[in-house]
Amino acid sequence: MAELADALVLSCEVGAEKPAAEIFTYALDRLGVPAGRAVFVDDQPAYCAGAMAQGIAAVQIVRGELDGKVPAEGSTVIRSLSDVTALF
Repeated sequence: MAELADALVLSCEVGAEKPAAEIFTYALDRLGVPAGRAVFVDDQPAYCAGAMAQGIAAVQIVRGELDGKVPAEGSTVIRSLSDVTALF
C-alpha cells in the first residue's frame, strides 16, 4: 500500500491523530500541495469530516452494510479501495 501513496503520515510521528487538523496540515505540508488539490480516503466518517473541515476532498469507503456508520456529509462514497482510481 505504501508504494501507492505519495506520503505516509503516522500519528505517532506528528503528535496528533485524525480527525485533528494538525495531522492533515502536516500531510499537506509534506506533500507540498494545498488542501484543495488533495484527496483523503478512509472508512471512518469522522476522519472524512475532519479532512473536509480542512478543505480536503474526502472519499469514504463503505464496505457491506453501513452498520451505523453514516457517511460524512459531502464525502464521496465508494465500496472498495480499488474504486478510488475510477474517480480520477
